[in-house]
Amino acid sequence: MSIKKLLYVLTMGVCLLAACRKNKSNSVEDELINKAKTENPNCICDPYIKKYEWKGRIVYLQAVAGPACSSIPWFYNSSGERIELPGGTTFDEFFAEATFLADVWSCKEKPGAVHQ
Repeated sequence: MSIKKLLYVLTMGVCLLAACRKNKSNSVEDELINKAKTENPNCICDPYIKKYEWKGRIVYLQAVAGPACSSIPWFYNSSGERIELPGGTTFDEFFAEATFLADVWSCKEKPGAVHQ
């Protein structure tokens, strides 16, 4: 095999791996969105999902924004598995330490809006 062909194969492999990693992230977000929509198809209390970086990890927060609603927020890791905050960590401490990355989904999106 020539060097040129080898470089081509390596380049294509790197591109495919990078594309798969990106799709995995979107897949996790899509799964969380579908779960939220299934649990609350009428969008009662304006549920939403936000993405944060906290202590070097990606954390998704699913909560509600309705002014007359109260709910316990759920946290998910980058694999879409529900996680608990470590013992003694309050929600206020999480928000003080976390860096907001993105609004993943909200029931208040305009029809036809695409999440990122």
